[in-house]
Amino acid sequence: MATMLRAGVRQWRLGRGAAWPVRTKKSSSRRRRDEAAMEAKHDEAEFDADVHVRAMAACIERLEHGLRRLRTSAAPDMLDRVTVEAYGARNPLKALAQVALKDGKTLAVDVFDHGVISNVENAIRSAGLGLNPSTNGSPRILVPVPRASGEKRAELCKAAAADAEETRTAIRMARRKAMDNVAKLSSFSKDEKRSLENEVQRITKDHMTKVDAILKHKVGQLDSS
Repeated sequence: MATMLRAGVRQWRLGRGAAWPVRTKKSSSRRRRDEAAMEAKHDEAEFDADVHVRAMAACIERLEHGLRRLRTSAAPDMLDRVTVEAYGARNPLKALAQVALKDGKTLAVDVFDHGVISNVENAIRSAGLGLNPSTNGSPRILVPVPRASGEKRAELCKAAAADAEETRTAIRMARRKAMDNVAKLSSFSKDEKRSLENEVQRITKDHMTKVDAILKHKVGQLDSS
């Protein structure tokens, strides 16, 4: 009986050993090579030039959208950033009213709920846009847009330049991230990395040139309108 028990234990140990083999130096070395190969593949998969191009293009789109608010003539999107205190919270104006161009010098604001007309009127007046809305006893708010003085035009040009500089900073950050990703490509040769870095630099320069062109165009509009 004792002999049978010892044989059973030995068999169980052998079975257990088969299920959990001892890790030899050779298997550990192979595992490290496999992990390194997987890491290299992961690095390569993570570097996608289109991702960085889209990031820089998004910076340009934000600049163009932001510059639309800088105008010397009446336009509905002048009020896009106005927020109104109503219903116990601050709400974007476009959620409470429809803004349209009445003529080249006046905006018409039709508030959906007449109970908050005064809230909307006060919000437009205090938005820092230099506008003085009025209702004249009607449910429609009229917002005259005065012709910009030379001082006002200079102020708008300065704001446009500030927006452009913020965009340049954002593009530089996107460039730095792209360069960091290139540096992590452990399976790439130095020449391959240099080629990618040159491509990132070219893309960056293209977008910086776009920023300069957009700013020049905007300043020309503000000076001539």
